[in-house]
Amino acid sequence: MLPIASSCRVVLLFAALALALPAAARADVLVIDSAGPSAADYPRGTRLADDAEISLKQGDGLLLLDGGGTRVLRGPLTMRLDAPHPRAQERAEGIARSLRNTQRSRAGAVRGPVPAPGGGTLYENEKPRTMWFVDIGQGGTVCLAEGARVTLWRKRGGREQRLRLDPIEGGESRLVYFPSDTNEVAWSSAMADGIKAWQLTQDPADGETEPVKIYLTEVDIESDDPISLATVLLDNGCDVQLEYAAEKLRNPQYGVVLPSPGGDAIQLVHRERETAPAAM
Repeated sequence: MLPIASSCRVVLLFAALALALPAAARADVLVIDSAGPSAADYPRGTRLADDAEISLKQGDGLLLLDGGGTRVLRGPLTMRLDAPHPRAQERAEGIARSLRNTQRSRAGAVRGPVPAPGGGTLYENEKPRTMWFVDIGQGGTVCLAEGARVTLWRKRGGREQRLRLDPIEGGESRLVYFPSDTNEVAWSSAMADGIKAWQLTQDPADGETEPVKIYLTEVDIESDDPISLATVLLDNGCDVQLEYAAEKLRNPQYGVVLPSPGGDAIQLVHRERETAPAAM
C-alpha cells in the first residue's frame, strides 16, 4: 500500500491531468461485451461517454470498463453512468500495470496440492497466475508480448502429461512434456520459426479428446490505462485474456446492477474460441 503522502500526491497529480485534458478524452467507457435484445445498440468495442444514459430491456446484459474498473449491468433498467472516483482510477491503473508487467513471466511456480478424488493430491488451479500463459484447455487467439517466451498452462497438474502440437498450415509436430506436480511449462520454440497457428492434442488418457486450436499474436502494450489494455485484447480477439483482465479489474464499489426480480441472468465474455482470427 502506498504511504498516505504518496497517495495524496498521486491523486493530486491525476486531478491536475484530468483538468488539463479535454472532456472528450476523459469521457471514456468501453463496452467489453453485451448480450440480449439491446446488444445491437451496445456492440463490443463501443466507446460511451462517462455520463451516458444506459437503457436496457429484460434479458439484456452489459459488461463495461471505465477508468475505475469493470461493472455489470443487467436489464431492465435505465440509468446514467457516473465518472469513476480518482482513487478507483488509481487502483485500476495499478491492476492494469500489474497485468501488463507479467507479460514476460516465466514458467515454474505452482500452488500447493489439494486432495484428489480417490485419495492423493492434485495440483489444480482455476486460473493461471498470469493471463499471458496459454491455457491448453481453451482454444482461440492468445496475445503475447513481442519476443516473449511462450508458456503453456494446464488446470490440473498432478500427473505427468504429454502434449502434441501440430502446425495448422502443415509442418513438423512438436511434443511438450508436463512433469508431475507442474501446471506450467515453457514452450521455447513456439515462435522461433514464425508459426503462429497450432493444434494442440492431449493424451486421451487425460480425458481431453478434442484437439484445441491456438492462434498466437504478438502485441505491444505500453500504457497502464486499463481501457488501453482491454482495447488491445479486444481488437486482437484475445477473449480468454480479456475475460481474465475484466475479472481482475472488477470494481467492488460498483457491484452488479441487477434487474427487477425475475430478470434473466446473463453470462458475458463467453464466446466460441475455436475461430481463427480474421488476419494472421
